[in-house]
Amino acid sequence: MAPLPSDPSITGDVPLDPTGAIPVVPSAPEGMTAHVLEREAERLHARYPELGDLASVHALLLDSYARLARTSRHPELLASTAANDAAARLRAKAIAAGTLESRHPRVLFVCHGNAGRSQMAAALLENRSGGAVKARSAGTTPAGSVLPLALDAMREIGLPLHHAFPKPVDPDILRAAQTVVLFDGAEPFDLPEHVEVQHWSVPSIRGMGIEQVRGVRDALDLQVRGLIAELQEQEPGHTA
Repeated sequence: MAPLPSDPSITGDVPLDPTGAIPVVPSAPEGMTAHVLEREAERLHARYPELGDLASVHALLLDSYARLARTSRHPELLASTAANDAAARLRAKAIAAGTLESRHPRVLFVCHGNAGRSQMAAALLENRSGGAVKARSAGTTPAGSVLPLALDAMREIGLPLHHAFPKPVDPDILRAAQTVVLFDGAEPFDLPEHVEVQHWSVPSIRGMGIEQVRGVRDALDLQVRGLIAELQEQEPGHTA
C-alpha cells in the first residue's frame, strides 16, 4: 500500500477548486429543465404523499436544484442530481417522522468537499455490507464534482461512482442517520444528540496521484469492514 501523505485540505496548501471556474448556472430551472423537475415533483409526491402537498415537494426539489447549482461543474446533470438529492431528503424526512420504517443501520460520511473520501467510503460500505447498511455522504463545503481519480480508483475494483455528486450536509439526512463518520478537514457543525460520531483520520485525495489514491481507497476499505463488524455487534440478538 502506498504511504498516506498529510491532508492538503487541512494545511490550506491546495485550494478546494484548483481546476478553473465553476460554470454559471441559474439557481432556478428554466425551459425543459423546469418541466422535467415538475414531473419529478409529481413522482416524488406520489411516493411520499404523507410529507406534504405537491407544492411543498416541488419547493424542496427546487431547493435541491438551487443548492447544487451553486457549485456543480455539470449543469447538464443538474436535473437528475437534484431529483436524486430530493428523493434522499424526502426519504430521510419520512424515516425521522416515523412514516417509513428502515430496518438497516444508516451511516453518513462527511468530509470537506464530498469529492473523494466520503464518496468512496459510502460506496464501499454499501457494497461490503451487501446492502445491509445504508450509506450517504456529504461535504461541509461541497466541491463542483467528484475527483476523477476517485472515479478511476473505484472503477478499478468494480464500484463505479457514475451517479455520485457532491452535496452539502442536509439537516433531514443528518437527523435520520444513526452513525456519522467525520473525516479530517470537515468543518464543525451541530450534530444531533442521538447519533454515534466517529472520527476517521484518512487524508484528502486532492492533489494525489493514482497510487496514493489507491492507498486511501484500500485504507477506507479496511475501516469500512471494521465499521460493519461494529454495527453487526450492535444488532439486537447478536451473540459473539
